Amino acid sequence: MSETPLYTALMEHRALHRAAFHTPGHKNNPAALPDDLLTLDFTELPDTDSLFEAEGPILRAEQAASRLFGTKRTLFSAGGCSLCIQAMLRLAAPNGGKILCGRVVHRSAVNAMALLGLEPVWALPEELADAAALHPDARAVYVTSPNYYGELTDIPALSAACRERGIPCSWTMPTARTSSSRSPSCIQLHWGPP
Repeated sequence: MSETPLYTALMEHRALHRAAFHTPGHKNNPAALPDDLLTLDFTELPDTDSLFEAEGPILRAEQAASRLFGTKRTLFSAGGCSLCIQAMLRLAAPNGGKILCGRVVHRSAVNAMALLGLEPVWALPEELADAAALHPDARAVYVTSPNYYGELTDIPALSAACRERGIPCSWTMPTARTSSSRSPSCIQLHWGPP
């Protein structure tokens, strides 16, 4: 992929050598991030775009990512995995409904389902495809794979079963634990085929 609209916009803004009188609060302090990242850490500026109303380089980067991933739409988030999971569940079932879930999911999914009035239907990951047949009114399938015990779900098979029934399939992939956090964080949220 040769398109890099967001990176290009950040590099062009960095080349302006402007003083930072805005967020982020580190004000380009080298102790905050490695130099190669620190010098590209900008807030929403006219030439760097906004995640909330993307219409410039962020929108073009999201469109390039959609082409790469083969999705209808890709949205970037700086809110972490919890925010992405909450948004995914809200988009899947804006008026409530059933969500088929693996028995081991990110805790933010459980909290979001409670807050959004969603009804989780719990199943072992290998039983989710069968559960989709038993619950044709399910709004989505959500699974964490590999789960926190290292067990993998057959995502291609689950996605195929969901596609047959017209149910979105979403999954998160946890990263390794870090020294500053006791719980894993997620790096990917997928909606649709792998």
